[in-house]
Amino acid sequence: MDPATLSLREVDRRDTVCGIVRSLGGPLLVWYNQPPGHCEALDTAQAADAQRCPGGATHAVRYRQGTTEAHAYSCAAHARPLAHIADRSAVVRATIHPLR
Repeated sequence: MDPATLSLREVDRRDTVCGIVRSLGGPLLVWYNQPPGHCEALDTAQAADAQRCPGGATHAVRYRQGTTEAHAYSCAAHARPLAHIADRSAVVRATIHPLR
């Protein structure tokens, strides 16, 4: 997927959520170049050919860091693990919301 085809708002969302999740550390990240509508989870603990989730997005994981807020879109299996990585942070909170 070519990020140049995305709207400015979508690029900003992806920049923000990827930065927040990366700052939390750990093997589970948000994949920037995932096509819209797919799970954005990227598990770097897996083999290179199995890191990206092939599932569709069914949940939004909302990260909040101060006044900054961004969503990562994930499948049901990755929603809780993505939200859980914020538990060890004093400044980032995450909540899970099903997509309509």
